[in-house]
Amino acid sequence: MRGGSVGEGFAWASAGRLSLQVANLAALTITSRFITPAEFGLFAPVVILGAFVYGASEGAFATALMQRVDLKDDHIRVSFWASATTALVTTTVLVASAPLIERAFGFPGLAGVIAVASLILPARLISAVPTALLQRQMRFRELASVTLFTAIAGKIIPTVVLAVRGFGEWALVTGYLAQAYLEVMILLYLAPPRLGWP
Repeated sequence: MRGGSVGEGFAWASAGRLSLQVANLAALTITSRFITPAEFGLFAPVVILGAFVYGASEGAFATALMQRVDLKDDHIRVSFWASATTALVTTTVLVASAPLIERAFGFPGLAGVIAVASLILPARLISAVPTALLQRQMRFRELASVTLFTAIAGKIIPTVVLAVRGFGEWALVTGYLAQAYLEVMILLYLAPPRLGWP
């Protein structure tokens, strides 16, 4: 396997998370001067819903790949297409139910934000497959580097630039999506699964 020991992997993962938190805090300090509490409020339900759906689905796909002692190409293909299908179905449901969610939260304008932000799910769920493969190969340094790079280049920089230019909650949504798609592209490059239909 590529990479280093479990201890080294833990150190890289911890360093990556710490660096990410520092970068996010700096970005939040800057954007809070340009994005109103109401605009942050429109984005908050998106984060909550996205984290719930992603956590439930990603855990199933990643765990299945991580727990197999003898991992075959068929297992990877099935996990990839299952995550892609789940993402497509869930995204469709969220887009269709966005007006109902807006009424439930009572935030005017929330439906459009949810409909656009739900497009993050294909990237997030599909990324679970290459992430699990990299974890199996003990390539924690690469994972930490990808996480930090995409957070800065994909989320923090676009969010800050757009917030300063007055895009409000859409600055947050844009950074949210840009990071996810940049991350999944890099992860698929580092650990490309065989994509033939199972």
